[in-house]
Amino acid sequence: MEVTGEYLLSAQEYGSGMKVILRGRRRFVSWLFATPAAVCGAVLLATGHPAFGVYGLAIALLTVCAWRIEAARANLAFKRRRGRTPLTVSFTDDGVTTKTLQGASAHRPWHGFTKAVETGHVFVLYVSTGHALIVPKRPFSSIDTERISSLLRAAELLSR
Repeated sequence: MEVTGEYLLSAQEYGSGMKVILRGRRRFVSWLFATPAAVCGAVLLATGHPAFGVYGLAIALLTVCAWRIEAARANLAFKRRRGRTPLTVSFTDDGVTTKTLQGASAHRPWHGFTKAVETGHVFVLYVSTGHALIVPKRPFSSIDTERISSLLRAAELLSR
């Protein structure tokens, strides 16, 4: 079975994929550092050290917001990128092949991906933590989208 589609990733689709990527990568780490900083800041405020207390609370707030800032930076970089060209992607039983209009192509077998996430608008195929191929569903029919989901489940990348 082969499912092929051509697309130029839109800013909205890119943003949707980046939310998925950043959500898993940053939220836990952010809260891991923000919680002790907030507790220390509150204790310092309560014990009469307002300067250090405010500093601790500010660090906590910035740590929690860091992943949002990173997402905004990624979206800005996407919008500024010049020379974007359509990409053809083919899903087969043995992996994913991407090809540009200039003829450059790359094939990655299923074992080259660590996991996949499906949202309402995109497939996010992780190559490693924080690095992924974002494939919009837009160029595919609903039958083809279901076939792609089946291929990802068969490769044990997508949760059932």
